[in-house]
Amino acid sequence: MSNKFHSMPFLFALCSLALESNACARRNLGNHSLLRISQEGEKAAMIETAQKISVRCEVAKEKNGQLRTFIAGENFALGKTPRTVSIPDANKAGKTNLNPHPEDAEIFARAGSALQFGTATATGDKVRLFIAQDSRRKMAISSLSAPVKDLLRGVPFAADSLEFLSMVSEEELRTLENDNEDYSSVRKKTKRDFEAMTTLPDGRLLLLSSGSDISKLAKGKTSYRNRAILVDPTTRRMEAFDVSAFYLALQNEKDVVGAETAEGISELNIEGVGVRSTPAGYVISFAHRGNMNGNGHNAIVEFPLDSWMRMLRDYPLIASTEAQSKAPAQKRLQGLQNLKARRIISLPLGNLAATADPKQKSVPFTVTDLLLGSDQNGPLAFLPVTAEAEYYDAQGNHVDGAVIFTGMARWSGLDAPDGGVCTIFQAPREDVPGAVTRFGKLEGIAAFHAAGKTPWERTQYVPGALVMGITDIDSEIQPSQLRKLSLDSMLR
Repeated sequence: MSNKFHSMPFLFALCSLALESNACARRNLGNHSLLRISQEGEKAAMIETAQKISVRCEVAKEKNGQLRTFIAGENFALGKTPRTVSIPDANKAGKTNLNPHPEDAEIFARAGSALQFGTATATGDKVRLFIAQDSRRKMAISSLSAPVKDLLRGVPFAADSLEFLSMVSEEELRTLENDNEDYSSVRKKTKRDFEAMTTLPDGRLLLLSSGSDISKLAKGKTSYRNRAILVDPTTRRMEAFDVSAFYLALQNEKDVVGAETAEGISELNIEGVGVRSTPAGYVISFAHRGNMNGNGHNAIVEFPLDSWMRMLRDYPLIASTEAQSKAPAQKRLQGLQNLKARRIISLPLGNLAATADPKQKSVPFTVTDLLLGSDQNGPLAFLPVTAEAEYYDAQGNHVDGAVIFTGMARWSGLDAPDGGVCTIFQAPREDVPGAVTRFGKLEGIAAFHAAGKTPWERTQYVPGALVMGITDIDSEIQPSQLRKLSLDSMLR
């Protein structure tokens, strides 16, 4: 079921990261607000016409009414369970929180949020997984114990090794990621929140922060979740960029982030990114998760990849990632002035109430990643779906962040005039939706197929591809879990 909105220009809020006094002035323009830059005369930037489409996702059911499910194998931990140590809470006197022992900080991958395959070129090769950790400034890299051909036929596997690659400077690690400080009350406030990752056509990885604190800039505060990092998976060479202006632009587009709620403003939260090929060239897609303040507005926003990469090159390259960039505001806007969005696709997913919540408060389904690919019918996408609830149960216990649904959306017909069809499948071996999930929160998915001729082609989904998913319970003291997924059954 789809509804197409009329095409119209949409305005983007743009502002210098270094917010100087009187540098930005807010103006209301109908349903949009535009932050205008004052530098060598007042200048404004906007991104021109975008097609706006709404594609409603329906839950897939069998003829008997039961929910259809996707297929998943057993999970295994990414590393060992660390020893723990109690560290004083910086905000509450007398309270302590459990943290990993500093000596065990790198014996496991935690807070897994996105992953990509790398290095393998044939089914007889072993593969490496690059894993983003949203609470850490280091990417985890795991070598799997079995080659692709064995993984595809269900041979048990594990992580042969686990290493870590820093995404920031040594100074930033030392000052903002000190493992002797409490995570919940100290380090969480300044985390980079790396949530999305994809492989580009040139073979490099693109790693993105979520942008979920970008609204702080308008209040004169510091944003930490504003990074785009290009990583060569072979040489490990990296380039880091400040994408605050781009994220501010998305933040101020209501067709991307949705409307405000009684709980607060709608906030940008980029949780997925992917690149696909179209007759007009490569397209980069960003998946926004509508979990901030309960508005439930999920969206995909697309740009021509070549235009988006040119914009990225106009941003200041960050040589010292512990410092905010001092590049002139106009330099930041140069690329945005010529950047045109291809489409914005709203994805209404529905709502669900926790069965243990006496008030039966409705919580939205939200997307947590994006995997692009194709089958014999054309381009398609898979998006992990979750519902997280906060409530007081019948005994009066406060339950916060309970995952009451885990599923996978299949979106086919991406380029159809009406936006195509989206269907949600539940995770396997689960209870009726609304009960706390046993599967876990599916944070990221990645595909590998050896028939691809380039690193980018090998990470596009096709039927028969090897697909891995990472689940996480937002714990700093437990390893994230890796699962082999079979999505082919969702095509039938």
